[in-house]
Amino acid sequence: MSNKLIIIRLAGIMGVIFLHFAAGFFIRMLEKLPKLEDLTCQLIFFVGTKLLLEGFHIEISHAVFWVMMAVIAILGSALVYRDYYQTKTESRFHNRLLDRLKAHEITVDEILTLEYVPREIIAYLRESGVLRIQQKE
Repeated sequence: MSNKLIIIRLAGIMGVIFLHFAAGFFIRMLEKLPKLEDLTCQLIFFVGTKLLLEGFHIEISHAVFWVMMAVIAILGSALVYRDYYQTKTESRFHNRLLDRLKAHEITVDEILTLEYVPREIIAYLRESGVLRIQQKE
């Protein structure tokens, strides 16, 4: 009995260590891909719906369940990737715009005509003394 108890304890310790590293991995993924949280919520919602229907004795076949899970995962992954790509592209555009402003290839007036002025450019203009923001009194 003592050998089995040691194995159980070792397995428990290894499980805790594994969960620690897995949690760190998932936190890094959520920081890099924030829309991944929406995808997980959609999957959990579908599983909850299946469980609720089973409570009312309405059965969904395993094939239909897994096809729906796959559809949600594929469409959700596409949306996560789209959001990641848009954020990355937007960041590149802001950096290029800031570089052009620093190289005097574009004027402040041209920047201010944009529909959206990036935060980095506003910070640069404030630091360089071109833009002054006053508080209302």
